[in-house]
Amino acid sequence: MNAHPTAGRGDRRRRRLVLFAAVLVVLMLAVTGVYRLMNARTFQLAGQLTHRVETGEKVVAPDLRRRSRRTHP
Repeated sequence: MNAHPTAGRGDRRRRRLVLFAAVLVVLMLAVTGVYRLMNARTFQLAGQLTHRVETGEKVVAPDLRRRSRRTHP
């Protein structure tokens, strides 16, 4: 039994700090992984992704990221 009523509080505080730091690191790694996955051009979680097509013709791929600011006439 501890002689002083506040004995052991430092250990509890240290465990909480270590747990908080570990959760923060895991959260940062998860956010970084999701960000990299979001920006990946050659990886898809479901379905099939076609990132390259061999053709003899000249073709231009549509840029779906930008939307025109013009409205329909």
